[in-house]
Amino acid sequence: MCTHASIESVEGNQYWARTMDFPQDYFSVGGKVTFFPKGTPLKFYSKEINSGYDIIGLGLGKENLTLLDGINSAGLVGGLFYFEEATTATKEELVKQDKIPQVMNEMVTFFLSQCETIGDVMYLARQVAIVEGSKVGIDAPLPLHMTFMDHTGKGIVLEPMDNGEFTIHDNVTRTMTNSPTYDWHVTNLRNYVNLKSTNIDDLQLRDLLIKDIESGSGLIGLPGDYTSPSRFVKITMLTHMMPQPHDTDALKALYETFNAVIIPNGIENEGTTSCDSTTYWVGYDVYKKELLIRAKHNLTFFTISLENASQKFGADAGDFAFDLKEQFISLV
Repeated sequence: MCTHASIESVEGNQYWARTMDFPQDYFSVGGKVTFFPKGTPLKFYSKEINSGYDIIGLGLGKENLTLLDGINSAGLVGGLFYFEEATTATKEELVKQDKIPQVMNEMVTFFLSQCETIGDVMYLARQVAIVEGSKVGIDAPLPLHMTFMDHTGKGIVLEPMDNGEFTIHDNVTRTMTNSPTYDWHVTNLRNYVNLKSTNIDDLQLRDLLIKDIESGSGLIGLPGDYTSPSRFVKITMLTHMMPQPHDTDALKALYETFNAVIIPNGIENEGTTSCDSTTYWVGYDVYKKELLIRAKHNLTFFTISLENASQKFGADAGDFAFDLKEQFISLV
């Protein structure tokens, strides 16, 4: 389970954010901030290429091409999200269909290493399809879909729906969660057309005046649970109703809207041993090519940029290891 939203500042710059919801603490099970410089040889399932861009994101280390989310030096940003409806096909079937077989866990790195714009992503997405056995560096295969946005704010959702081939949706809401399909979520918003950011007027029923209860009545009916459809409605409504922020406050304002969908520990139990919760939140400043990260169990934020990574590692791929208590810095 995960939630995504993006916004534009008053100055016209783009900001992209997501939660990673998972049973384990991401940074305790191998999660790392990972940097791939331009020119890095990348051995994908389908082929080896040299990255055309600098890339930084949250992945599983420089020896693993999995990025759960990331941004490149052209300002293209994207991420992987859990998606039960995802399909795959055998390598032989994809070759017959003249599709490039590719594993899903490598796809964020795959696109960020080769694409500058959403148009580039769409062109490449029509050439590839997802082969059986894609994994995210853990023991069990995970079905996934993706969303990408470029520096103009244009975004798409890619869902492997037809034997591993991608269905492409324009991300008209600038948000995404998990199952069902993206177009279902957009249609479901029609159930919430009554929601508004202003309080409801008092109701006069003949001689009876019914007053609203304090403030916030415009959002009566906003879902309160943490299912994927409810999180989609909440994050879409809140990010579209929030005042448009300036660059100086954009990521802070975006994080505040995510408080409604950040999943606390203990409420999404699977049996007695597993429980999904938000293991990290990350916001991307697309103009600065900078990440702002809040990890689970931590009240402060860590920031790193492509420029910082390039200065530290130069032309070599690298992992950022950091102490969650000492190196995280405050947002305010």
